[in-house]
Amino acid sequence: MEKPDSADVWSEPTGTTKCQDLNGKAVTAGSVTSLTRNRVVFHNGTGTVNRSAGTATIHWQGSCTSVFCGGLTYWSATDPTLTVKADGTATLTATATGYGTGMNDPTRRSSPSAMSP
Repeated sequence: MEKPDSADVWSEPTGTTKCQDLNGKAVTAGSVTSLTRNRVVFHNGTGTVNRSAGTATIHWQGSCTSVFCGGLTYWSATDPTLTVKADGTATLTATATGYGTGMNDPTRRSSPSAMSP
């Protein structure tokens, strides 16, 4: 994972900075403008590229996990694959897992299908 600083220089976040905005302020889930800009970067994928056809399939091994809303939602994506079609559209797929918890009991773990709206 990496994130930018206020000078737009990208580096790996620390335990302290991963939940902060560009200026070092803690982000809040209640704001659409309060952003960490964290991103996952995949390296060393394997696959095939057909330049003449304009297609590609690249696969990476590994997982990334996201914790959202102060630890109330956890999700992971494992072994992503990027498929590029000749028309230029692409799809990124992965095996997804996750669970939610509650503010009153953060030790409670519920699968997404068991969570009520």
